[in-house]
Amino acid sequence: MFKNKNNKKEEEKVAKKLLKKAQNWSLDLVLGIIVFLLILGVFYLLISKNSTTDIKGMKEQGNSILNHLDSSKSDSAFAFIDDNTINMTKLQILYNNSDKYQELKDELGISGDFCIVLEDKNGRVVVIDELSPGTGKIYGFGNSSLNVSGCLCGQPC
Repeated sequence: MFKNKNNKKEEEKVAKKLLKKAQNWSLDLVLGIIVFLLILGVFYLLISKNSTTDIKGMKEQGNSILNHLDSSKSDSAFAFIDDNTINMTKLQILYNNSDKYQELKDELGISGDFCIVLEDKNGRVVVIDELSPGTGKIYGFGNSSLNVSGCLCGQPC
């Protein structure tokens, strides 16, 4: 009988140790999940904050370019918009001189690349230059590595 009491006490000790280990492991798991979720949340906030800032900056730069190209708002040599109409002669001069892109970019103080694409009042893209039949049309002015609706900016499409 004495041995049974000792065995019972030993079994109870082992059971308590196992319960403590299970509780500690469970607590570690919960803390790990909480830390992981916090890190994921902070990462998401940082990503979403930067994307809205970039969009706002791009909109501001786009408006700056538009105002700079409007002769009623700017005395720039690059202005080709006169009273809400496009002066095609000035636009083609700007397009035909590839050095003008970098010059315009420097004058505006814009760090990124851009492509100027014009639309009429019905939302159709305005052709800047029409090449010989079958070779394509040119729809934009700017960095030739930018893709605008499947066409490279300033390249025949």
